[in-house]
Amino acid sequence: MDPIAKASTFLLWYKSPTQFFKDIFKFEPYEYQKKILESIQSGSKRIIIQAAASTGKTRLLAVIALWLSIVVSKIERNPVRVIIISGSRSQAKYLYDYCREALDHEYIQDEIEGEPLQSITKFKNGSEIRALPNSLKAIQGIHAEVVLIDEAVLAGDFLIQDALRITSGMKRDIIILSGTPMDAASLFVNIFQDTTEYPDWKRFNWKASDCPRISVEKLKEAESLPEEVRQVFWEGKPYLLKSERVVEFDALKDCVKDIEQFLPEGNNRIIAGLDWGFEHYTAIVILQKVNDIYRVLYCDQWRREQFEDIHQKILEICRHYNVETVYADAENAGENQRLEAKGIVVEPVPFQYKKTQMQSHMRLLFHQRKVKIPQIYQDLIQELRMYNWNSKSGDDLVDALQLALYNYEKEHGEVWWKVI
Repeated sequence: MDPIAKASTFLLWYKSPTQFFKDIFKFEPYEYQKKILESIQSGSKRIIIQAAASTGKTRLLAVIALWLSIVVSKIERNPVRVIIISGSRSQAKYLYDYCREALDHEYIQDEIEGEPLQSITKFKNGSEIRALPNSLKAIQGIHAEVVLIDEAVLAGDFLIQDALRITSGMKRDIIILSGTPMDAASLFVNIFQDTTEYPDWKRFNWKASDCPRISVEKLKEAESLPEEVRQVFWEGKPYLLKSERVVEFDALKDCVKDIEQFLPEGNNRIIAGLDWGFEHYTAIVILQKVNDIYRVLYCDQWRREQFEDIHQKILEICRHYNVETVYADAENAGENQRLEAKGIVVEPVPFQYKKTQMQSHMRLLFHQRKVKIPQIYQDLIQELRMYNWNSKSGDDLVDALQLALYNYEKEHGEVWWKVI
């Protein structure tokens, strides 16, 4: 092996990951693959790929893993550990197998420490590529410079969030999410759609028709597929069932865009919604209606063990905002009575009995853009984004919001919901 030729090749690869792709796999990367490789080469640390199925996403991730752990680490003389995680062990292994396929290259073979194993390859300079199953036990305590999550929807929201811990404190701190948007309410889809909450992510999307190896015949055949299958797997777009989300995504986006913290205004009454929690959070949302617009003045949630006297905490908040009435779930009669004993006006609401009406009511107000939520209240915004007609968890702030909006029902009767 000519060491000068090897050194010049590594330098070429370092400057052009596209050339590295071509030399390793013996064919040109697709145009959309080139754009992502260029983004990585220019220093992007957060990349999300939401695209059609079977269009080269997994092979692309393998090239990125190899380029960072072998080429970049060698030129910059700094080892790079890459973690590969997916929605299943088989999918992670599939990606890792692409990496192993490239290890046959003469120059790369010379960098390997020992023999490549089933789930880990180590390199002489301390770099490594490790494939992990999607389990808390497997990723517990793991740290690495780079995390690649393939089929991120299947991998799950917790794992996506935990990727921040895995790369925390690392020099490179690179996270790449990839997959088809199979769940419209997933964190993966939210990150891709919400540029306000996730401004640091570079987003890439393509359809099956953008992939050179998918024939015109296959594309025509796909036209007969159900709409939801075609949209997700062939167009790389999430499919939103009309009945899936209570609050329309565009409506929610309009209701939070550029909204800053409100202060109480004039003599308009201020009310609160209170959702008691035992296993879940206790949540409060405080509203003031100004010129037919419901403004969220404050919201918070906490577990019971955070405060010795949760009623006293609620009392302090209500006094601070001069809350006139607290609308609380009637099912928690004892809690409501104890709160009333502290001097707060509590209006019990039969939440379960009226839940469908209240959901429709909230949906209508958002549709009409009559609710405004400051961007600082991301927990409430996130819950609203995920909230559907059958949500049973992760909805404490949304329930509190619905209870807070109940006064509209009291003022206008209960005719409005029948025409939705």
